[in-house]
Amino acid sequence: MRTVILKVTASVLQLDSIPDPLTHELLLGYVDSVQKYLTEITPSIHPEDIQFQILQDELKFLERLVISYPSKDDGEWEKLLDVRVNVEAVARNIGSFVYQVVEKGNMIKSVEFGLGPELTDLVEKVKFIRRQVMDTILLIDFNRFGWKFPQTDRLGNMKYLINNLKEYLMDCKSHDLIMDWKDQVQIILDDLIMFESFLKKIGDDNVILDSELEDLSIRINNSSYEADYIIKSLYARVCPISYISVLISDFLERMKLIKTDVLEIIEKKSISVASKDRNHVVSQSVLPTIDVVIGFEDEMKLLKESLVSDRKELDVVSITGMPGLGKTTLAKKVYEDPLIASHFQLRAWCCVSQEYNKKDMLLDILSSVLELNDLIRRKSAEDLSVILHKQLTGRRYLIVVDDIWKIEVWDDLRTSFPNNNIGSRIMLTSRAKVIGKQAKYHTNPLELRFLTDDESWDLLKATFFRSKPCPLEFLHVGKKIAGKCKGLPLGVVVVAGLLLKSADEELGFWKQVEEKLSSHIASDSQGHLMQVLELSYKFLPNYLRPLFLYLGAFPEDKEISADNLIWLWIAEGFIQKNDLMTLEAQARTHLMDLIDRSLIMVAERSYNGNVKTCRVHDLLHEFCLGTAEKDSFLQQIHVYDESVPDPIISQWRLSMCLKRTDLDAPSPSITPPQHSFLFFNMNKKIPLWKDVVKSVLRMSKLLRVLHLESTSIDEESNSDLMMMVHLRYVSVQASWKSIPSSIFSIWKLETLIIKGVRGELTVPTVIWTMVKLRHLHINDRARFEYDDDDASKLENLETLSTPAIYRGHEKKLIRRLPNLRKLRCIFFDPRGDLNNNFQFPNLEPFDHLESLKLSYNDIERSSSSFILPALSLKKLTLSKFRLQWDAISTIVKKLPNLEVLKLGFGSVVGEVWNMGDVEFPNLKFLKLQSLNIKTWSASPENFPSLEKLVLERCKELKEIPDSLGDFCSLEKIELLWCNSSAAKSAKQIQDDQEDAGNPLLKVHVYPPDLDL
Repeated sequence: MRTVILKVTASVLQLDSIPDPLTHELLLGYVDSVQKYLTEITPSIHPEDIQFQILQDELKFLERLVISYPSKDDGEWEKLLDVRVNVEAVARNIGSFVYQVVEKGNMIKSVEFGLGPELTDLVEKVKFIRRQVMDTILLIDFNRFGWKFPQTDRLGNMKYLINNLKEYLMDCKSHDLIMDWKDQVQIILDDLIMFESFLKKIGDDNVILDSELEDLSIRINNSSYEADYIIKSLYARVCPISYISVLISDFLERMKLIKTDVLEIIEKKSISVASKDRNHVVSQSVLPTIDVVIGFEDEMKLLKESLVSDRKELDVVSITGMPGLGKTTLAKKVYEDPLIASHFQLRAWCCVSQEYNKKDMLLDILSSVLELNDLIRRKSAEDLSVILHKQLTGRRYLIVVDDIWKIEVWDDLRTSFPNNNIGSRIMLTSRAKVIGKQAKYHTNPLELRFLTDDESWDLLKATFFRSKPCPLEFLHVGKKIAGKCKGLPLGVVVVAGLLLKSADEELGFWKQVEEKLSSHIASDSQGHLMQVLELSYKFLPNYLRPLFLYLGAFPEDKEISADNLIWLWIAEGFIQKNDLMTLEAQARTHLMDLIDRSLIMVAERSYNGNVKTCRVHDLLHEFCLGTAEKDSFLQQIHVYDESVPDPIISQWRLSMCLKRTDLDAPSPSITPPQHSFLFFNMNKKIPLWKDVVKSVLRMSKLLRVLHLESTSIDEESNSDLMMMVHLRYVSVQASWKSIPSSIFSIWKLETLIIKGVRGELTVPTVIWTMVKLRHLHINDRARFEYDDDDASKLENLETLSTPAIYRGHEKKLIRRLPNLRKLRCIFFDPRGDLNNNFQFPNLEPFDHLESLKLSYNDIERSSSSFILPALSLKKLTLSKFRLQWDAISTIVKKLPNLEVLKLGFGSVVGEVWNMGDVEFPNLKFLKLQSLNIKTWSASPENFPSLEKLVLERCKELKEIPDSLGDFCSLEKIELLWCNSSAAKSAKQIQDDQEDAGNPLLKVHVYPPDLDL
């Protein structure tokens, strides 16, 4: 040992001869040597002498600090210069002290030789350095990022962060830094669990806390976010270890103070436990759409008369009024009226909103006028305007232009609409009365009025009680509530949703709502409506609030995919696991709850009534944004918005929208979001706003959600993306030929959406190691690579598109995806058999598959057979297989639970479909698209459960089987771009059913200018 200590002493003497400052390598080597010798002698020290253990811990801190020194070209080098000087001095002192211990006592208690005060002094010196580093580093960190944590649903957030920490502790064995700090992380976790219990005790739903409790609740909430930030930083290695060391030390000290305050308040206020289960499953009762326009019957009659009047000249019929009055609802009701639909040869609807883009508007209109193809979509706005003008010439048309904000929009579009002198009409809606006046041709604008109190009550009754009578005891308070909505239909519907979805359906709750409405006084109607929305928000269960506010992240009036929204909610941590439902099922239930409350509108439904897309009223969107920013939940900025602060303060979640105008304005300076980044490029012609997005990708290593829409990341940003190890959701557009193999580093990823721009995208073998993946979607198509490890499986993967499956390779894919529910894929068979038939892969082992979309990449060869999952499959879509109609019957016979069958372009090539006695027992939805079928014969026995039939672009089909009218279950027949003969047969079926006393069958024909 004396030899060892002499070596240390020699090192100390050498240090004295080296000029300041020391090189990083020499200082690190010296501190490391002292640390080793101190570790060697500490076990031999008397157990009561704990100062040695303390000194050892402090020296470990010094070692971590030296390891993590910033480089000289880093801006923080100068700020830590004073710290370096003190570290070198204390390191020498500790080395000399270790030498003295060995020299004087050789492992004897230091206090016996008078070393106690010196040891205590050394410990204090290291603690001083720790405080100095803490002050310096925390100042750097705060200046760099800032801390603005969300205050929405504090208890739910606490549960989410606790689950995160538990995951990190479970993974610590595979992560050395987490392992080094395992004890501290466990302390943090235990503290957060205690805080969670406290938040339950003070009440988590709709509880107004006194100032002392509110302040403590905020501190607890912020501490949970700080804990998450610190642990994620440690895991992702995004900052020097010394930073983490200091942050953890500082954080633990503050946690002690919070714990003390919590215990004192519990004792002082005698708080009792009043916890609630935030994961309860709400009922799925669906608030029905009100088919009648209550209160505006006269206005609707006036509008219809203006549209079908004898005036031959082109006319503009405008509906104006403040937001929430029901302009769009009224226009939609008139637009869909059978009288209007039959009067006009062509109808089209487009929504403008604040983000006007002429090309998008023209494409929206043209999609209802002709069949769009890639050639048309690539044309300029000017060319599209000419095409639209030609298509409308000579035809009586009705075009609805919804939600115009500026008269310049109308001036820009009006030249596309010819004056045919045959009674064509344009219907505009706008919140600005002046726009209706300026756009006027002949008819005066209809300025929508407010509902009367009686009309408001009628609307409330229709929304809440549906067709049931209102109980007498609710009559008085109900009328008062309706009157407090100030004649605004949106306010009435939102309040009705609040009453309908309340857990308390007693009269007392109605009275409570009425009292709350009475306490709000606003000087204008829109202000009052915002107060109604705020009241509805306050009565939302806490677990629904972040789901609702998150809608503010999307651009105004955007149609949002329900699946994507649900996946985002899950990735954000809003949906907590329980034993009753899957995460997706819970999220969909919550989506329906918000729809029932009239806070979200359904844009499109699937065949079975499930929501496919949704949107938010512009006033509700405005409310979401305002509340989200106030609670630091989310900040949305428009890139070229003059109101954007510069620099933008860091947010937990940041949404950016690239506008279509003002493209030459300077870009704002932003600091990185800590949790989520969503970017929406509103102009597809404009390339990625590279500087801003690159900056975020480079600096935001802790993101959990990354959504880049209509933007493309380049090779330069690949490495930044792959370092975001905490990502759960990624949606990007990329110019990759192959997904980088380094994607395996994002091993917690659950949703991956990639829109390729180079055709086929290769997926490397590392994808099979990403076992947490639940949804994988690649367009246009993906070619998977396989290794020899058959044990590699993605057991959690539920949805997949669009793999290219090659003949003979299907088994490699199937055995790796045992629980797949939805699959969209393309088949390739470069060989075929001797008869030039396609050999269909055996997909029967996909025994959990419910939805399957199949396409074949060779239109020259037909398929010989299909082997599909027999019992699980409910939805099947086929295209380009060139089957005979008998093959369809054979396929369906083997699928007894099939509910949806869509036969797309090229799926069947026969001209005659004679169904015979084949039965499709559970089929509810049948669609035939772009097929060459000419004759079709069927009987009621073929489709005992059919509810909807859609024929699209089947232009050779002469008539629909008249026996379809005998199908008891059939509710709707829809013909799109078919010939007039088939349309007449559908109308005849409808007439026959009405004569037989069955008015329920609906027939929709588009375009309606067929010669009927």
